[in-house]
Amino acid sequence: MGSRITSIVSVCLVLVLLGLSAMTGICARALGDDLRGGLGFTVIMEADADTTLVRDVAEMLAADRAVREVKMLSADSILASERALLGSDFALEPGVNPYSAEIEVKMKPEHAVADSVAAMSQYYSQCEGVARVATQGEVLDGVESTLSRTNTVLLILAGVLLLVSVALINNTVSLSVYSRRFLIHTMRLVGATPGFIRRPFVRSGAINGLIASVVACALVCTARIFAAGVDIIVARALSWPVMAVMCAALVAAGVLLAALTSYFATNRYLAASYDEMFLK
Repeated sequence: MGSRITSIVSVCLVLVLLGLSAMTGICARALGDDLRGGLGFTVIMEADADTTLVRDVAEMLAADRAVREVKMLSADSILASERALLGSDFALEPGVNPYSAEIEVKMKPEHAVADSVAAMSQYYSQCEGVARVATQGEVLDGVESTLSRTNTVLLILAGVLLLVSVALINNTVSLSVYSRRFLIHTMRLVGATPGFIRRPFVRSGAINGLIASVVACALVCTARIFAAGVDIIVARALSWPVMAVMCAALVAAGVLLAALTSYFATNRYLAASYDEMFLK
C-alpha cells in the first residue's frame, strides 16, 4: 500500500509540473498575440488628398487579410488632438494646418512581424495619394526578439521536465514492481505465462496513473482559477475548453507512462533468475 501511495504522489507531482509548464506556455503565447495585435503602421496621406481618396485607401487596407483594424484620422482631428495635448505651447497662424489625413492600421497577431509589415508598407506607399508609411520597426523587432527568447526558454524547460518526468515515473513504478519481485518469481515457478503475470502489474500501474492524473488535473484547475482572478489574460488564454483538452492530455500521459513503465519493469524481473532477484 505504501509503495502504491508513493507511486501515485510522485506521478501526480510530475503531472502538475507538466500542467503548469503547459499553462505558462499558453499564457505566454496569448500575451505575445496581444502585443502583436497592438502593432501595425500608419499611412500618411498627401496634403491635397481629398476625403474620397483617403476612404478608398482605408477600404483597401480593411480588405487586406493581414489587417485587423483600420482607423481614419482627418487632418483637423489630428490638429485638435495636438492642441489638446500641448495646450498654450501649440501656436499656429489662423487657418494653417500642417497635418494631413492619416490611416492607423492594426495588424492581425499572426501577421504582425517585421517582414510582413515591411512588405505591406512598401506596397501601400505606392498607392495614389499616399505620402509615406510610418512603421514601428524597432518595436516589432523588439517584440519578436523577446517572444523568440521566451519560446526557446519554455521549450527547453518543457523538454527538461519531460525527461525528468519519464525518469521519475520509471523509477517510482520500478520500485513498486521491485517490492513484488519474489511474487513474480513464484508465479513463474507455478507455470504462469508472462502475459498472465504482467497483466495485473500493468493494470495496477494504469490505475495509479489515472488516480494521479485526476488529482493533478484538480490541482492544475485550482491554480487556473486562482491565476484567472489575478490576471484577465490568464482567464482568456486558459478558457475551460482549453483546460479540458490539457486535462485530457495529462490523464492520457499519466495512464500511458505508468502502464508502460510497469510493463517494462515487469519484463525485467520476468527474465531474472532467483539469484538475480537479490541483486536488483
